[in-house]
Amino acid sequence: TLLSKCAHGGTQNTNESFHNSIWQRCPKTGFVGRPRLTLAVYDATVVFND
Repeated sequence: TLLSKCAHGGTQNTNESFHNSIWQRCPKTGFVGRPRLTLAVYDATVVFND
């Protein structure tokens, strides 16, 4: 079921998976500037589409 998939570290959909890959590169624990966030999004996009 969906709940069991999400509870064990799986993602609900591809969009959520993509967002997770961005936050792995640019954690939400502290402030980052726009250039750093942009680079994280570009890098996540390249890796995600590979």
